[in-house]
Amino acid sequence: MLPNSVERLIRILSDLPSIGPRQATRIAFHLLRENKEVIKELADTVANLEKIKPCSKCFFPFEQNDEKNSLCLVCGNTSRAQNIIAIVEKETDYLSLEKPKVFNGRYMLFGELARDGMFTPEQKLRINSLKNDIQKNFNEAEEIIIALSPSTTGNIVAGLLTGEFKKHAKKITRLGRGLPTGGEIEFADEDTLGGALENRR
Repeated sequence: MLPNSVERLIRILSDLPSIGPRQATRIAFHLLRENKEVIKELADTVANLEKIKPCSKCFFPFEQNDEKNSLCLVCGNTSRAQNIIAIVEKETDYLSLEKPKVFNGRYMLFGELARDGMFTPEQKLRINSLKNDIQKNFNEAEEIIIALSPSTTGNIVAGLLTGEFKKHAKKITRLGRGLPTGGEIEFADEDTLGGALENRR
C-alpha cells in the first residue's frame, strides 16, 4: 500500500530508541508534508554523519575535519586538566556533566553497562587504552572520577573500575551527594550535577 521508500523510512525510524512503529509512521508522514528544502537539509545532515569519528582518547564522537587531528575539543584542549579523567557510561552523561561548567578535566566514554557488570571486549580495550595513555603521559593520573549512575549495576561496575585503576591514579572518586540511588545522570538537572561534581568523594 505504501511506497517502498516510505516503508523503508518507517522501518529505519522504528529501530531508533523510544520510537515504535506508530510514532515512526507519524514522523514519516510529517516529513512527507514538509517542503523539499527541509527534506534535503535532513538528508544532507544524515549524510554528513559519515564525517563523525570517535576521539582517539575519550571515544566521544566528533567531526573530524582534519585527518591529522584525532582528538575531540575536550581532549585537545591544553587548558583543561588532562590528568583528571571522568569515566562516563553514555554520550548523554558526558554532555550532562559538561553543562554545569564545573568540571575542567577530560572524559572516557566507557559504553553501555551490562546487567551482570561484566566488561565487554570493547570496554576492556578502552580500559587498557586509558591505562596506556596515563602511563605514557603522567605515570599516574591526578584523579579518576567514576561518574556512573548510582544504580545497582553502576555500583558493581564502579567497584570493578576502582580495582582496574587503583595503581594508575593518586585518587579515585565517585560523584558526590545529590544524585539519588538508582537515578540516571542523563536526567539530573545542572545544579544537581554541579553539586555532585564539586562534592565527589
